[in-house]
Amino acid sequence: MCVPACSLIVHYNGSILGWALSVLNVCPAWDAINRVPTALDIAALVHALTAQKLYANLFLMYHNVESVWITHIVTRKRSGHRTPSQQGKKGGTLLSKESVYSDQKGVSVMALSYYADRANLYRLHELHPHWTQRHLAEALGRSQEWVKKWLKRLREELEAKVPLEQVLQGHSRARTHPPLSTHPLVIERILALRDEPPEGLRRVPGPEALLYYLPRDDDAQRLQLPLPRSSSTIYRILKQHDRIATRQKSVHQPMERPAPMSSWQIDFKDVSSVPADPEGKRQHVVETLNIIDTGTSVLLDAQVRQDFTAETALAALAQTLQRHGLPLFITLDHDPRWVGSPQGSDFPSALLRFCACLGIQMQVTDPHQPQQNAFVERYHRTYSQECLQVERPASLEDTCTVTETFVEHYNTQRPNQALSCGNQPPRTAFPTLPHLPDLPQIIDPDAWLAELDGLHLERKVNRHGMVSIDLKSYYVSSQLVGHRVVLHLDAKAQCFHVLHEQHVIKSLPIKGLVGTLLTFEQFLLHMCRQARAQQRLRSLQERRRRTAALASP
Repeated sequence: MCVPACSLIVHYNGSILGWALSVLNVCPAWDAINRVPTALDIAALVHALTAQKLYANLFLMYHNVESVWITHIVTRKRSGHRTPSQQGKKGGTLLSKESVYSDQKGVSVMALSYYADRANLYRLHELHPHWTQRHLAEALGRSQEWVKKWLKRLREELEAKVPLEQVLQGHSRARTHPPLSTHPLVIERILALRDEPPEGLRRVPGPEALLYYLPRDDDAQRLQLPLPRSSSTIYRILKQHDRIATRQKSVHQPMERPAPMSSWQIDFKDVSSVPADPEGKRQHVVETLNIIDTGTSVLLDAQVRQDFTAETALAALAQTLQRHGLPLFITLDHDPRWVGSPQGSDFPSALLRFCACLGIQMQVTDPHQPQQNAFVERYHRTYSQECLQVERPASLEDTCTVTETFVEHYNTQRPNQALSCGNQPPRTAFPTLPHLPDLPQIIDPDAWLAELDGLHLERKVNRHGMVSIDLKSYYVSSQLVGHRVVLHLDAKAQCFHVLHEQHVIKSLPIKGLVGTLLTFEQFLLHMCRQARAQQRLRSLQERRRRTAALASP
């Protein structure tokens, strides 16, 4: 039969001890208690509840004029769950504890986690005096050092006639005396050493350095005052006197998700499981070009190749654009195959010009900032952990097979925890994607100049009366040899206006422009040739630099 919850309030020496008990099938004798319950009573009750594998909540509150202690003991069946403080302990405990804290000002909270174990230790030692410290430690889930310390403390303090309740509450760890304050003259000397470092120290001394130099300083020794013995004290002094700036907390700015299919992120992923070719490439033997939509986390394309260059990368991106249409934005990193131009170039790379002619706004991330290309980088981790590291493809054909299978799994089966997907596969969360504009049939291959309209370049006229712009020579005047001129780019007129002493002296047509409209196939072929030429020139310049470095003494 279930015993109803009972409540008992006992007045004792002007104090009030209240306790509420809610148990199942506990001895009804507890309903008629007319005395103050002791720590042994509490420990016996909890031990009985634990032995019977019952659930119980026991609240014990001791209140007087000065302070309030509130403890909450919860006994329950043993489970596999442990609190972080219990991780790694062997054996079971008689109690699992929780603390209830009061919001009232001036309230001190007793650590019940320790109180209950101390009471149980005392009771078990009384019941089983022959138990070793190891047996007690295993029964309580505590270390043998803890058991040894508290058995000694219980024996000594009980012999000194200290009440058991007081012993079980432990000793306060609060300071008995306030820390000594640093003398103002010592503070002045610390600040002086900070502002004017000791001779031979070629940097601003920090707290550790000041802790070293302060006892060796003649002026500080003449003061004959106590000096700080901790670098934290010196740090606090420097902080209080504005010698150490307070670091501003970085404010996280959540990124707004763009509309579906309006913004893409692209990047290469190296398939490191493919071994190096002894007669060919030693690194990046096989790579995957991944293109992901930021607004939906849908993987739009994953192209696997052995020969990703500036030319083939441009052709691969064009293939994806032909399949899906034109987005508003494409984000990419500083990979030379995307943005690399030969030394001396003043115009963008072939890929950037290709996308500018199609009306796509290119967003190039800052160097060493992969978080700016976060969506495709996050996919790379998933692709590596769940595909490449599991399947370990050893050739181009194996990589193509496992990648094709994983792309289908990622888009249609694997739950995605992105906010846009809501723990669903991307194509389940977005069963239909908006239709993007198709590629234009006729393209102006010189339309990229509009983004550079108004560009000003400063050049020095060489001994032949010429200047170099984008690796092409332009004749200015033999009378201006050694002078500096400014060239203003006019995109509409497709020319450079040459300015000398703030006066336009002539206009020069821009070299290398096509000057006529092209079909998309012709335009793509033209830009692939441009990419190939840029990469060859860049490789030639790199070889020359290496040769010059080896030849120099």
